[in-house]
Amino acid sequence: MLLCNMDNQDYQKLLQYLKNLTLQGEDYEKWATQFREYNNYIYREERRVVPAYEIKWIMSMFHDDPTQAYQNTDVIYYHISRRYL
Repeated sequence: MLLCNMDNQDYQKLLQYLKNLTLQGEDYEKWATQFREYNNYIYREERRVVPAYEIKWIMSMFHDDPTQAYQNTDVIYYHISRRYL
């Protein structure tokens, strides 16, 4: 799993490209083929790509969940990786 280290500007650029398929250059277009847009989010395969600004929120959501109290880092990482890229 990789929580995408894409800043807000790059994430928005990719999202707009996927929605409108505007010309961006051959290398960018080739790279962007691994992603798809669905409901205004970016996905790679079946997992949602998370922009940098959401990472802290997602980590705290899983860490602070009372049903997962006292889980170690590897367990939290596993649960996050099942949903997000």
